Amino acid sequence: MGKRQLIINQDKRWWNDTASKVHHLLKRILSIGIHSHWKLRLSVCQFAKMLLQNCNQSLENCVPLLVDVLVAHLNDDYKQVSVFSRQALDSFSVIVVARGMS
Repeated sequence: MGKRQLIINQDKRWWNDTASKVHHLLKRILSIGIHSHWKLRLSVCQFAKMLLQNCNQSLENCVPLLVDVLVAHLNDDYKQVSVFSRQALDSFSVIVVARGMS
């Protein structure tokens, strides 16, 4: 018996459906950002920054969610978290200006 191959037609509908599913999953994952341990909150911010830097076009519908996570941590009780969030937002603003996004 031969191997079967999965063929995915990556058309606009597929991208939209996938982005919608990823958005739903990200909402659930990022909800741990309110955890009491500062290292977990920092990790959530690092994750948000990484996605904003690397996936802001393919996951364009998730950008507001990711920015919200960083904004929510600007006044975190732990300086490491608040400073990281500020730096992440600053670096993303450079990407936005460079690409002409709004």
